[in-house]
Amino acid sequence: MFPRIEPLAAEYSEEARINSIMRHVDSMKHSLEKEKARAVMEVECEEEKIVNRLSKCREAFLRRLAHANESVWIIASGTVASSHEGEKTVGGEVREITRCAPDYG
Repeated sequence: MFPRIEPLAAEYSEEARINSIMRHVDSMKHSLEKEKARAVMEVECEEEKIVNRLSKCREAFLRRLAHANESVWIIASGTVASSHEGEKTVGGEVREITRCAPDYG
């Protein structure tokens, strides 16, 4: 007697279905890896933008601080005046002049 063909056809059909599912899963994995890489690149780009913005803000702050450090002095009597470096008199009196802003550089 000859073996029945239907069970073999059913096995081939089931194997084809499983292979199709496996290809679909592989395709989904590949798409997911591409999406993950794209998301990582977006996050890194945003991080770089934030770092650049913070760096510019820091530089602007340090420029303003340097400008303030050059123009504001504390006078020994406790009053604050705008002066130029080396100027030692305020209202005709000689006073000790020191810089008031700490160096943040």
